[in-house]
Amino acid sequence: MVGSYPVMAIPLAFLINRMRTWSLGYRYAGAAILVLCVVLNLFQYWQFNKGLIHASRMTAAAYFASFAKTAPPVGTDRLLLVDRSAPKPPIEPTGEYAVIKVLGDFTCSSLLNTPGPMQDSITAPCRSEHIDPERPFSAAFKARFSDLTAQDHAWLELRWLVHTSSETSGNVLVNTFDHDGSYAYQTNDVLDLGAHHSEWTLIRQWYLTPEVRSRSDQFAAYAWSTQGKPMEVIGPLILVHEATGIQAGP
Repeated sequence: MVGSYPVMAIPLAFLINRMRTWSLGYRYAGAAILVLCVVLNLFQYWQFNKGLIHASRMTAAAYFASFAKTAPPVGTDRLLLVDRSAPKPPIEPTGEYAVIKVLGDFTCSSLLNTPGPMQDSITAPCRSEHIDPERPFSAAFKARFSDLTAQDHAWLELRWLVHTSSETSGNVLVNTFDHDGSYAYQTNDVLDLGAHHSEWTLIRQWYLTPEVRSRSDQFAAYAWSTQGKPMEVIGPLILVHEATGIQAGP
């Protein structure tokens, strides 16, 4: 930003020189506008130092909620973009979020149960998919970002029923977006998500949608046997969590 000052100074100098040819009233008006711009710049720099203006997460809604304020209005932090700059990004939603839609496998009501081991009798009515060395990928759930959320981001809660006979890692759940190539790629081993060996387990996986390159970019979720280890899967059922509405203070 500082490096651009000389470039911005050229049109400013041209304007000030031009103002000398204006009538007295216009010169006073132009000078007043320039002074107000300088005062606004200095005040907003003070706001930035006090945390009212964020360096990377600012939105139009947050800017206008904080405009001319000397203290952060109530709820302004909720108007900022989601924080993606933390050394360890959050692995599940923090703050006020609510489920706004459910997508995916509606055929298995067991996917709505509490995560943990499941009896075979509970999962029996559900249609499962078998993955192995000959068919290492399950069918993928796909949806455009615009079909997931109207906001700038959403948390996806993906629920899977898995049955793995392996006690070692290698069976993973994959989430990714596509825009002329895959990005925002995430994998989680089913054992790390709490899958139990040799029994059906309902597991839950969280995925924070990225800053998409286009709202038509396609999200995909599927299971993958990376080392050819057999596994049965049911799902996913996807609960879309959005940040709830904001009421900014005075």
